[in-house]
Amino acid sequence: MCSEMANDIFKTHPPGNADHSGMLVVNCPHSGQDYAMFDVEKITCSFEQLRVLEDSLMDEMAQLSCLGQYGITALQALFPRSYIDPNRAVTSLDKTQIRQWTGQYINYFMPDKYTSLGAGLVPVKAKPEGFDIYEPDNYPTEEDIAGRLKYYKAYHAQLQEILRENFNKFGGYALLDMHSCHPTGPADENGDRPRRADIILSDCRGQSCSAEFLEVVRQAYIAQGLDDVEVNRPFKGGFITSHYGRGGMGIFSAGQVAPSRAGDTINALQIEVNKRLYWDFETGREKPDSTPLKAANIAVFRKVHDYSSSLV
Repeated sequence: MCSEMANDIFKTHPPGNADHSGMLVVNCPHSGQDYAMFDVEKITCSFEQLRVLEDSLMDEMAQLSCLGQYGITALQALFPRSYIDPNRAVTSLDKTQIRQWTGQYINYFMPDKYTSLGAGLVPVKAKPEGFDIYEPDNYPTEEDIAGRLKYYKAYHAQLQEILRENFNKFGGYALLDMHSCHPTGPADENGDRPRRADIILSDCRGQSCSAEFLEVVRQAYIAQGLDDVEVNRPFKGGFITSHYGRGGMGIFSAGQVAPSRAGDTINALQIEVNKRLYWDFETGREKPDSTPLKAANIAVFRKVHDYSSSLV
């Protein structure tokens, strides 16, 4: 389906046999660990701190490299989200967070709830984690951000190509956007940190996929013994889910496919896997007992693959 190219930006895992491929695409946008592009003299935090922002090892927990044998396509970003975040709109920028702005490279801004936290398209803070990535005098320059956008655009071009080809071949697609989350939420006014569920499913408040699709995924996790599942709490779904889900313009905005053809066969769902299931916070490494989670994810993906295939 898609050739493996731009190896420093993304990695595609195509189905092993194109004749047995299906509608499902599993995507990991935040598991990238290539920090070579960072200027160590500009950032005010350590690389160990930056790694807190990763969905560490989610590509391994989702078993991306193994999914092709089941007819499932997988995609992963190789660049870190702290460099540029592919799960943000390209307009999620604030002029005050750009050093030496002139308008030569970037002239569109739409500050939002993410930029207010310093966590927009190009993160400058990690507010929930309690540290800054840059001091204001060292914020990325406009030219620097223009260079980072090449990563963002190449990644989304690849994702769009995969989804568009599936849509043209099958009349639809299913996208599972895989993330990980901290075991607890930010501290409240009493200093208490609320416990998060093991699995959090987010469909943009019912907008990005059908209720039936959501229930298929929920029941698939429960069948694997992961019955601590929440929906849209606390996460509602990010840019990728909303942009490529039902009603989004992910593959339609450039006139590549007529929007009138979009229907219930387009589904996108964000899945947050709680890190306590697989990550040892003391050692900063994978737990030795994470194998059941990997097997559970494959079982869920195969169930979604079969369900999606039944829609066409």
